[in-house]
Amino acid sequence: MRETEEPPVTEPSARGGFPGHKTGMRPFVIGLVVGLFISATVWTATTHATPRATIVATSALRGSALPTSLHADHKAPMDLLSDSLCLHAGARCTWERTFGGAFTDKAFAVASAADGRVFVAGDTGYLSTQQNDAWVLCLDRSGKVIWDRVFGGPKPDSAWGLVARPDGGVVVSVATSSYGAGSADAWLLGLDQTGAVRWKRTYGGKYWDRPTGLAVTSDGGLLVVGYTTTQSAGYEDYWVLRLDSEGLL
Repeated sequence: MRETEEPPVTEPSARGGFPGHKTGMRPFVIGLVVGLFISATVWTATTHATPRATIVATSALRGSALPTSLHADHKAPMDLLSDSLCLHAGARCTWERTFGGAFTDKAFAVASAADGRVFVAGDTGYLSTQQNDAWVLCLDRSGKVIWDRVFGGPKPDSAWGLVARPDGGVVVSVATSSYGAGSADAWLLGLDQTGAVRWKRTYGGKYWDRPTGLAVTSDGGLLVVGYTTTQSAGYEDYWVLRLDSEGLL
């Protein structure tokens, strides 16, 4: 496994409106993002797909914020349509928002900042080509979009994890086929509080190496988990990377 810096690319700027949206077309309800709940809370966003994709958030204390990182079941097909919300008895939803356009938009990760902002990451793409780019949104306390950014190249790129940083920024882990050394690699993006790229790095070898989770260590470093075929003893093996706060090994 080797770490590489991908060639400079032109990052798309914040989009006016949402990816894939066309005037006059009814947007598909793809992603569900839910705000804070008053009581001890468990919520689940589900889909019609089989197996069902599930995003679960828990809050152990009354009135507490969402956890700093969550994850989703990633086994649903590319064209899943999320359109339902299930709240356990006694919980109350303070807000609900959907984001997306006329094609496929999927959220895979969510994190909350100390100031109440919510970060959401996944991908946006087109059913006709099965191509997609990583899509990151920053929401305020009421679920309104502060900024959104799209990152990607000529091949599929999808964000699978993100963590909020104390400086107001966020780190996003992307499974990329556009950049790196092989067929698929891990691509980490360090964004500032406005969504601008501070640093970016790729990790992996000549085969398939994909990130599926991201966490912050007690000393401010980063832990990336996923699977590798480049360094595997069989077909796919666990892959764990311990990085510093700037994504360096």
